[in-house]
Amino acid sequence: MIEKAMAELYWPAIVVAGVATFLLGGVWYQALFGKLWVRLHGYSAEQQAAIKAKRPPALFFGGMIVGYTALALVVAMIANLVGAVSVQDAVVLGGVLWLVLTLGASFTTWLARGDHIGTLLIDAAYQLVFIMGMAVTVVAWRK
Repeated sequence: MIEKAMAELYWPAIVVAGVATFLLGGVWYQALFGKLWVRLHGYSAEQQAAIKAKRPPALFFGGMIVGYTALALVVAMIANLVGAVSVQDAVVLGGVLWLVLTLGASFTTWLARGDHIGTLLIDAAYQLVFIMGMAVTVVAWRK
């Protein structure tokens, strides 16, 4: 079953989905919600600088691209395994994956940390948009 899912992958779509998710994250957390997200976390300028100093840009950004591309690979495999062939199938698949995997993990992390509800909403909305986008990309763009 896994071999079938791997054989039908279209790698350009997977790579584009991963890189597009990274770029969307830049817009989401910089231009759209960055200041609010930082304020809701209560990070000072010094804390932000310390966080950035722990992760060199190549590791931070490169790691995100690799991570998002790996996630796009798994989304593509699941899409193949469930037989998703239309944009509607992809949107439903993305929504289900977000609901059962991403939202659950984000919600439990939010509960454990005690962060402001706004941080959960910003993060969960980003994850919903990018997972649906990944699913649409890998389903609609095939060989």
